[in-house]
Amino acid sequence: MNRISERLKSQPPLTAAVGMAAVTCALLLALTIIGPAFRRWFGAPLDFNTDYTSKEAFRQALTIQGIALGLVFLLLGMIATGWGSRSAMKWSLWAANPASIGLGYLLYRKAMYPEGPWEYFSYQDWATLSLFGPILLVPCAILGLRIGRRITTHLSDTHANGA
Repeated sequence: MNRISERLKSQPPLTAAVGMAAVTCALLLALTIIGPAFRRWFGAPLDFNTDYTSKEAFRQALTIQGIALGLVFLLLGMIATGWGSRSAMKWSLWAANPASIGLGYLLYRKAMYPEGPWEYFSYQDWATLSLFGPILLVPCAILGLRIGRRITTHLSDTHANGA
């Protein structure tokens, strides 16, 4: 684990690749779990999964993808606490940069395109997430790093006190 920590600190492109993998996983989560649950609870929007989709269907898909990305980057930040990243902002910007998000989206689209509703694979979503995703994901990753550090500090204090 120590070698991985050193590589992630010293090689920002590796951090960007981890961010790209996180984007792909988050979008798969949105497609397979969060999206169907959301539609079951709140109903599918007008013209969902048809040849002519509505703005509401695009907005719902983009919202679900944003929620999934935020959750995954929060968890990624918590996990990255163990990697020993000193600068939360620098690490988060490398993990959630537009290129990582865009390439992660394209990888997800290539792997899953015919398997789900069209709204989850549009180039409009790709462009929106790539350009504006860092505004959402960097704070989520930083928050995850802070939560992870608090948990780690609490656990080490508890262990040191013998409780």
